[in-house]
Amino acid sequence: MNNMPFVRPVKIPSPYTGDYCNPRIRETSDANYRIKEAIWICPTTGEFFKRGIVSRDPINPPNESAS
Repeated sequence: MNNMPFVRPVKIPSPYTGDYCNPRIRETSDANYRIKEAIWICPTTGEFFKRGIVSRDPINPPNESAS
């Protein structure tokens, strides 16, 4: 999952039909990060055509209040 590009979850045209489609947002996590990814699927054909990471946040962020 580290080699996926970061994307903005916006409505884009399908390369198959030209119809605009909204991304489906999926949230997963691994040992260190909470990952939100967007997946675009053509609404007419049902074909997958794009996927990318929207955000990747640490589960246990470092404590920055060490005064």
